[in-house]
Amino acid sequence: MPRLLLSLLILAAAVAGAPAAAGNGLPAQPAQPVSLRPEVTVEAAVLRLSDLFDGLDTAADADVARAPAPGRQLRLSGHWLRRLARAHNLAWQPGPGSTSALVRRASQVIGQREIVDAIAGALDREGIGGDLDVILDSPGLALHLPLDSPLEIEVAGLTYDPRSERLAAKVVVGGAGASSAQAVVRGRALRMTEVPVLRHRLARDQVIAPGDLEWTRVPVARLGRGTVSDPAEIVGKSLRRSVRPGRQLRDSDLQAPVVVAKNSLVTLRLETPQMRLTVQGRSLDSGGLGEVVRVVNTKSNTLVYARISGPNSVVVDGRPAGGPQQEALR
Repeated sequence: MPRLLLSLLILAAAVAGAPAAAGNGLPAQPAQPVSLRPEVTVEAAVLRLSDLFDGLDTAADADVARAPAPGRQLRLSGHWLRRLARAHNLAWQPGPGSTSALVRRASQVIGQREIVDAIAGALDREGIGGDLDVILDSPGLALHLPLDSPLEIEVAGLTYDPRSERLAAKVVVGGAGASSAQAVVRGRALRMTEVPVLRHRLARDQVIAPGDLEWTRVPVARLGRGTVSDPAEIVGKSLRRSVRPGRQLRDSDLQAPVVVAKNSLVTLRLETPQMRLTVQGRSLDSGGLGEVVRVVNTKSNTLVYARISGPNSVVVDGRPAGGPQQEALR
C-alpha cells in the first residue's frame, strides 16, 4: 500500500471514530464486538467501517478512507485494521483466518472491442474510411469507470500514417472529471479486402466448383503476387498442386482441367491439306485443353510435341525432336 494512502486511512480513522476521552468526565464506553469481513467489494469512492466489519452499530458507522480506484483492489493488513478498530472503540483483534482484508472496487469495464470501434469511427470521421481492421498493440487493454459514470468514449489527438498503417490516439472514457479514465493507445489500421479461397482440400487436377470456394478477409498489403480475386477465374479450373484451404490462390496454382493425364495413352494426329495420319502415343505430361505436351510414338519411340485437342487426343504442334513430322508418326 502506498505510504500516502496508508497515512490518509489512519488519519481518517483516528479523526472520525476516536471515542470520548475519559478526561472529559464521562465514563469510557465498552468496546463494541464486531467481526471482520475478509473480502469486500464496494461501489462508492469512500470506504466505510461497515464495509469492513459486521455487527457494527449503525450509529457508529463512519467514513474511514478513500476506496481503491474502479477495477482495482487494496489489501489492508491486520496491524492497520487493529489500529482502526481501537480508534473507533471496536472489540476486534487479528486472529486465525482474519489477519487482513481485501477491498475491491466495482467498475464498468470499457474493453478492447469498444475502444477499437471508437477509433474506427474517429478514422472514418477523418476521411480514412473503407474496410479497416484496427489492431491495438495492447490487446488486453481495458479502462474502468465508477458504476455511476456515463459510458462516453472520446478519441483525441488521432494520428495515422497510411504508408505504415500505424496509428496513435488518446482515448478518454466517462466524460470529464475525476471519474473519467484515459489511456494513450497505439496500433495499426489495416486496409482489408476479400478474396476467394478453397473451402476444403481438393485433390490435384480436381476441377473446382463454385461450392468449393468461400470468401476470406485479408490485409491488402499481404496480397501475394498473382493472387486471383475473381472467382470466375477459378471455377472450372483445376489445381496444379495441393493448396491448403483458406490460403490465397495464385495464377500459378491453377490450370485448365486436365484432359490428358501423364503416362496415359493418347491418339496422336497430324493433319495437313495433303494427308491425315493417326497413331497411338503416350503422353509424358499432364495437361488441359489447348496445352502443349510431350508425346512418344509407341510404335517408333519418337518424341514429338503436340497440342491437346480433347480427352486423350492430341494434334502434332511444331517440329518433332528429330526429323520431319511425318517421320515422327511412322
